[in-house]
Amino acid sequence: MEQITLGTAGHIDHGKSTLVQALTGTDPDRLKEEKERGITLDLGFAHFEPVPGKRVSLVDVPGHEGLVHNMLAGAQGLSGVLLLVAADQGVMPQTLEHFNLLKLLGLKKGLVVVSKADLADPELLQLLGLELEERFRGSFLEAAPILFVSAKTGQGVEALKQALVERFFPGPEPQGSFRLPIDRSFSLKGFGTVVSGTVISGATDLDRPLWLYPQKTPVKFRGFHSLGQPTSTLVQGMRGAVNLQGFEPKDLERGQQLAEPDSLVVTQKLAVRLEPIAAEAHKISARKPVSVFVHAAQAQGRLVPLETFEPKAGPLLCLLQLDRPLALRFGDVLVLRGGSPERSLAGARALSLSGPLNRRTRKVLVEQLAQLEQGDLAQRVRVLASLAGLGGISRLELGPRTGAPAKEIEKVVAGLLARQELVEPDKVEKRLFCPEQVRRLIGFFQKSLLAFHQAHPEEAGAPADHFFGSAPKGLSQGQVAGLLAWAGRQNLLAKTDKFYHLEDFKGGLSPAQKALEERCLDRIGQLAPNLPGLFHLAEDLGLDSPKLLSCLKLAEKRGKLVQVGEEFFFRPQDLETLWEQTKRELQKQQTLTVIGFKELFGLPRKLAIALLEHFDHRKKTLRHGDYRSLYHED
Repeated sequence: MEQITLGTAGHIDHGKSTLVQALTGTDPDRLKEEKERGITLDLGFAHFEPVPGKRVSLVDVPGHEGLVHNMLAGAQGLSGVLLLVAADQGVMPQTLEHFNLLKLLGLKKGLVVVSKADLADPELLQLLGLELEERFRGSFLEAAPILFVSAKTGQGVEALKQALVERFFPGPEPQGSFRLPIDRSFSLKGFGTVVSGTVISGATDLDRPLWLYPQKTPVKFRGFHSLGQPTSTLVQGMRGAVNLQGFEPKDLERGQQLAEPDSLVVTQKLAVRLEPIAAEAHKISARKPVSVFVHAAQAQGRLVPLETFEPKAGPLLCLLQLDRPLALRFGDVLVLRGGSPERSLAGARALSLSGPLNRRTRKVLVEQLAQLEQGDLAQRVRVLASLAGLGGISRLELGPRTGAPAKEIEKVVAGLLARQELVEPDKVEKRLFCPEQVRRLIGFFQKSLLAFHQAHPEEAGAPADHFFGSAPKGLSQGQVAGLLAWAGRQNLLAKTDKFYHLEDFKGGLSPAQKALEERCLDRIGQLAPNLPGLFHLAEDLGLDSPKLLSCLKLAEKRGKLVQVGEEFFFRPQDLETLWEQTKRELQKQQTLTVIGFKELFGLPRKLAIALLEHFDHRKKTLRHGDYRSLYHED
């Protein structure tokens, strides 16, 4: 069965709830106070089939000016809207505010319903129809039928049902990743906690994982419902309810979202294109608090201009700083309200959702945001890689920041890499960088290497882990290793054995140092595993202890020796041979004591203890009092 979700809009007491009841047979006012006062205070929901096989969910929104925040919670994600104008009152302030908000939210389809048609004579209805045609010219309602309806007498109700079918069916095809902003949470006996909302994009089923945003918490769920019936899928345009496990209604709030993993960006700072409402533009001030509404969520924010701040002149680029994190995608429309009394002031289209926006000159940032807004996908990807800074950006992160499907992103990225407009140094983490960012990073590594060479001219170069602790914040060890390898392939750095050095560096061990190192290594190999301590080894080689220690430490840095305890040095191959023999003994005997280990290899007690502690530290053995056994992860 085809299903769409429509909303009502219009001034208070223009008959929205009454019309919903006439269409569906259900009173959408569910709260006791609503029934007592005769006005809608919160969102109401009902559904019906205008013709067999086509189902319409109706979201009834409040019309009171003080309840616009509730209207906004229900207005986003709709397939279309019924804008009501009462025949006996005509266009009123909330009619215009709701109309302006619907335009800002980007609604494409609607119907204009002149309600309470029984309260006006035909001439007045004709004049009102002409006025509405003129008022809505150039908007999404320009071609919308104007229907005259009386819920009280039934006039025009059947014609309205037919118009709904013709105007709004078939519904939109699912696009993008699944996303359901929560507008209600409640508990049902026998089911537990249930959240509901309108699916604003994509589709999902019971086997696909979902996260709760902005917390980015994986959720478990028992099942889906739509319009009171179980369903295995939820699709864009449907009203959906999700039976959650492990949550209480008090843990949830309107404005949270259920969406696919990593499909939304959680942020408190974003760049937006501000679209002022002309009649309210003079009330917009820079850096003054405004209320921010998006997909049923609410926050407080401040606008920071990136261009000359003249809202009355039309759209402009701004940074929007929020007091709480919101979960967003590229292109989301936020509504800003402010003033006293509070009025809707502007829409704000999300362009850049993250990145070091405050570190760029305004001129450069404005140029980049223009490319994000107007450019093709390749331009957007390049800009986002630049905005991501020295940490780069992944293909997964590009999804919510461009609004593009993964396959399109992969195709565009492949082209940019082929043209060297992007660089992917690390084939494991696959972070994407702009070439100028990579050059900055390699310049940092070159500067670090120069300092290392000056401090250690005798060494062949620096190992990769030299760069890990001093790399720019945000770079993982894998990314640093990938960048170093890429720099080597580009002949920007050189690598000898395991050591990185500048291309023109001629340092390293002198011939005398190399000869001494070889002599020490040969002697250690001859004596292993029963090695003397540092003092006695120096005597054996006819060297003073400090000179020997310096030689051994250099060899250790070059990977040619391993220090065991405070004063023993083994060649790696000798230590590995000793361990293999020890492991075989442990497999046979299950445990070893220090005395048993000492006698097995004829070692002095001090060396035996140092070796066993070395094996403990490397998680090869596990100590139980006086005994050692093989180490196992479990």
